Amino acid sequence: YNWDNAGPQNNWGTGAGGPFPNAAGDVANLNIDIAGNQIINLNQAVTIGTINIGDTSGASTMTINPNGGSFTFDVSSGSATLTKAAVGTGADTISANITLNDNLSITNSSGVSLTLSGNIDGGGGITINPGAGNTIVNGSNTYAGVTDINGTGGNAYLRIGNAAALGSVTNGTIVRSGTRLHVNAAGTYNAEPLTLDGGALFSQNALAPVWTGPVTLTAPSAIKVDNSGT
Repeated sequence: YNWDNAGPQNNWGTGAGGPFPNAAGDVANLNIDIAGNQIINLNQAVTIGTINIGDTSGASTMTINPNGGSFTFDVSSGSATLTKAAVGTGADTISANITLNDNLSITNSSGVSLTLSGNIDGGGGITINPGAGNTIVNGSNTYAGVTDINGTGGNAYLRIGNAAALGSVTNGTIVRSGTRLHVNAAGTYNAEPLTLDGGALFSQNALAPVWTGPVTLTAPSAIKVDNSGT
């Protein structure tokens, strides 16, 4: 399914399954011939396997708002994917809530931000893959799986703007070599077990955050705290 600025049916090109993507494994391309800033208002729950987002030919932005709707990421095998390509200079935002029936693999290869500002729940986890852009997660999240900031093949950056952004504390967060976890909100964070496997933990903007979870060092790593964070 391709987002079509001039097309019918809420600007979606018609696919084999109906007027818009809404099934496990469906692919939504929100990056083809984008003309001007785009807003999608979800008016129902939508199931999806892959979202490719971002203006690949310019600086237009894509915003996906909840209008009574939400996303469920679901695939028949492997991981669901959310990808922002290297080309284009427009920042994109998904503010709808998200449910993870499977793990979600996120890649932001652009030089600008990809923001998830809705709440994220479900049984899956999140992997942040190498890319030039920041992935920003701002919701109060309860997803059950591991948060894996994966530096294999390059740098990966995750910026969190909520003390509960990393989901359930059951499975923890891994910050691997060449990657960064930026803490970008004040307050006391959930007791998230944090493994620093060669990566770096940063606090942002002198916010004085407090990290209450255990921190395990499995390789030489960096911790940088602006102001009086703990």
